[in-house]
Amino acid sequence: MAVAAANANAEIGEVLADRDRRMESASLEAQAVEKETEANAKKASYQANQNVAEQEARERAESASREADGAIRVAQEVAEKKAEEARAERETARLAAEIVVPANAERERIVIEADATKEKAIRIAAGEAEATLAKMTAEGKGVQAILDGKAEGYQALVASCRSAEQCSVGDDVVTGDQECDPKGRMG
Repeated sequence: MAVAAANANAEIGEVLADRDRRMESASLEAQAVEKETEANAKKASYQANQNVAEQEARERAESASREADGAIRVAQEVAEKKAEEARAERETARLAAEIVVPANAERERIVIEADATKEKAIRIAAGEAEATLAKMTAEGKGVQAILDGKAEGYQALVASCRSAEQCSVGDDVVTGDQECDPKGRMG
């Protein structure tokens, strides 16, 4: 009996040990599953956070890219506008050189020609006026000389006449009731 009791006790000890081992094994298995689940949850949370961070980074990159593209387009439009303005200025300068400058030169030439023609006409008119004045002055002096000569002749005629009846001036005959002045004019 002692052996049987010892064997029974040994069997009970083995069953208890097996039970404890299975319980311990189940408990450890449960803890392992719990730890594994926690690790998987942490891993999933980390991956989700990483995915969110990557998505946010992509969105920021896309936004930055769109902003950069917009800035590039604005810069291109500004550059194109400046280039167009420069082309317009060059065209204006070309037109000025080809059209305006020759037109101004032609206008100046016409003004100079007109001034020259006017000056020539003025000089010709002044010369003709001087010639006419000189001619008229000469004619006047000639007429004056003729008249002075006649006056001297009449004066000599009157001086040679002894009486008033003999005094005559041109077609006029001075009668006795008229007198001649010293220059032979009837008075």
